[in-house]
Amino acid sequence: MAGIDATRDPRGARWEARLRRPVLAAAWLAIPAVLLDFSSLGGRLSLLAASLAWGSWLVFPVEAVVMLSVARDRGAWARGHVFGLAILLATFPLPTNILQGRLPARASRACRPPACCRCSTSPRSPSC
Repeated sequence: MAGIDATRDPRGARWEARLRRPVLAAAWLAIPAVLLDFSSLGGRLSLLAASLAWGSWLVFPVEAVVMLSVARDRGAWARGHVFGLAILLATFPLPTNILQGRLPARASRACRPPACCRCSTSPRSPSC
């Protein structure tokens, strides 16, 4: 990816430097997040894995929006980051999760009432 020239665009260069570490951390975090997301974890771990995958993915569109808003020449920034923007659009997780039926299934498993509330919903339960 092309860097911003600090002499031509000092504001864009400052923001690029500010975002470098969070973007790098999100890139490294995305690898285990995706592996955990596609594993057969259940319950809250599955929800945590999906949240981690989404959270790490959201850093990249935030970076793109910030850089497009602060860069002096937006077109030059976008042309210098075509591959990253294409990957960003291609890896958007929502359509894949919906098509696989994983998002609704994961949400329904994570939203079960705790054990103490299950007794009150079943009038024939002998332990209540």
